[in-house]
Amino acid sequence: MNYIWYALKHQEKEISMLIAITDGSLKSRKVSNYTNLGRKVGNMTSLFLRTYLNTDQSKRVYLGALYRQAKNLHIYITGVSEAHLDIASILLGSNYLADQLVTVRQLSSRLAKHTRWNVTYTVSKKVSKLLQTPKLLFNTGNQSFKKILHPSVRNEYDTCSLGTLRFTDKISGKVTKQILIPAQEHELVAVINAYNLLNQRSTKLGQQAPTPLLVYPHRVRAATAIVLPQYTKQYVYNSSYTPIMPYLIQPLYGDNLPSHEQLRWLTIQYAKAIHNYFLIGAVNQAAIKKDISYGDARIDLLNNVFSGRPRPYNELRNLARKMKPLNFVNQLCLNEIPLGLYKFLMTERWPQGAYYVPRYIDLPYLAEHKFKKFFFSPKSEILQIYGLDKLDPSTRSQIKI
Repeated sequence: MNYIWYALKHQEKEISMLIAITDGSLKSRKVSNYTNLGRKVGNMTSLFLRTYLNTDQSKRVYLGALYRQAKNLHIYITGVSEAHLDIASILLGSNYLADQLVTVRQLSSRLAKHTRWNVTYTVSKKVSKLLQTPKLLFNTGNQSFKKILHPSVRNEYDTCSLGTLRFTDKISGKVTKQILIPAQEHELVAVINAYNLLNQRSTKLGQQAPTPLLVYPHRVRAATAIVLPQYTKQYVYNSSYTPIMPYLIQPLYGDNLPSHEQLRWLTIQYAKAIHNYFLIGAVNQAAIKKDISYGDARIDLLNNVFSGRPRPYNELRNLARKMKPLNFVNQLCLNEIPLGLYKFLMTERWPQGAYYVPRYIDLPYLAEHKFKKFFFSPKSEILQIYGLDKLDPSTRSQIKI
């Protein structure tokens, strides 16, 4: 509350407030395995929205309404394992708007191609203004676009949206709209905007209001977007996209480039062990005695056309006899090294959990399969669409197009 009052009194200052909850998402003496980090974050956000003050006129003033008036205040609620995302975003002044516009255009194109609707995207007036002012759009010249996008008027859609998707049924001609809300996973602004829109739709007068679609920035791995507990009993989803339901979209970058970069670092660090594998068939003499097998699986390269087929083991063995370890591994392609050898080096030759490549080695202490599946890094870019029916992000309904 003090932060809100301070922000209202000092509107010339941009203020960010980060609340990091010890939610079980990082290992500790009390927590041996990863636990659900969506429950506490969702419940605390719900408490924030339900908290109110009594005025002299015996009227309730909710914290959410006061926060919306403080245009210069940005509140984040996160678990400790994901707090670094928000800290980096705040310190760097990250602007995800252009990224989110790309996501919206990809989504509208895919929906028009694979569903029964003709879909058109109309940008909001605020975003249209930004598109005409590149310096403001990309935060160059030490300017900020947040003041333009921050909602200050309740129920005025244009103040909090990227625009709308217009769905026209190809058979009946019926038109349905969805409003696009720019969001970060832990920032409260988008949560409040969606909450107000959905509350309005629950009234007779607001039934024709568009449903919200929260658009998050691209990530390499999914982060935990806040969902309020009251939604979990309110919405029931099937696997198909329909514009009358609220969704959140979390696009993921393909992890080929970062994972290959990490594997190359690993190759250089363990040059001697990899050199030994091609000399004697194992990383060392002890591994020979244990009869460790590394299998035949190989990683997929970014572009197999340019790299060609991996060379036979015997050809590489002859090269290993002539070359020093570092020179030898520098001329290897990543797909010439068994995936099992990489996994062995990451799990046996490095302190547990200190080195991992998420595509090939699970994140530390993820015990349950549902968590492993949620945090899995895809090979290529995908648009992940979820319902708002669960606090636990790994169990939310996943929507297909």
